[in-house]
Amino acid sequence: MICKNCSNEFLDDFRFCPHCGHPAQLKRIDKNYFLDELAQLFNLEKGILFTIRALLTKPAEHIRIYLTENRSRYVKPIAFLIITSVLYALFNKFLEFEKKAIKFETNETDIPNFTEIVSENYEYFSILFSFLTALIVRLFFRKYPYNFFEVFVLQCYLHGVEMLISLFFGVLQSILKVEVELTSYGFLLGFIYTFVITAQFFDKTKIISYIKSLLASILSYIILLLIIAISVFTYYVFFR
Repeated sequence: MICKNCSNEFLDDFRFCPHCGHPAQLKRIDKNYFLDELAQLFNLEKGILFTIRALLTKPAEHIRIYLTENRSRYVKPIAFLIITSVLYALFNKFLEFEKKAIKFETNETDIPNFTEIVSENYEYFSILFSFLTALIVRLFFRKYPYNFFEVFVLQCYLHGVEMLISLFFGVLQSILKVEVELTSYGFLLGFIYTFVITAQFFDKTKIISYIKSLLASILSYIILLLIIAISVFTYYVFFR
């Protein structure tokens, strides 16, 4: 028999390939397959729910574990950020809680509605923002033994949770229909979460860590706004 995974040959009476462990014959997809998939999805010992719980309870500790000890129980950082960004974008599309929190008016004949572009492409902007923040954080904390890619992992996880916090307050705003803009509080709480956990990841005992983390977060937002402003200007000048 030839293994369908590694193409090595093995005896017909083997249930698994002795070279890579791939099953000799895959089970048919049936209701049990989907039940197993659902069980894994809602498993609190690994997967998406475990990752969310870990990042809400002991985020700095769990991210260090992911970087240096064990990665098998966690959703990968970029996948986590994409999942949370897509969830936010989907709920926002149907509930439109962001439009109520951000008052942005534009002449559609002059420039495109960039708030809608961002809303429809949250996964890409989230990755861009995490990349940008990782660059600045790495610069501010360059004396610590973490390279850029490890800091990028940190920011992907934190910005993913930031999206979930904003999503929670946005949905709450839509359900309660109160006059207070809960979505804005969600943005603020997510921002605080990100810069505080970033500081704790490096050194939670030093005040300077929190100051540098706060400055890095603010600077990241400023640079992102500049990138958007340059994009608007470029469109207005060259493509109008």
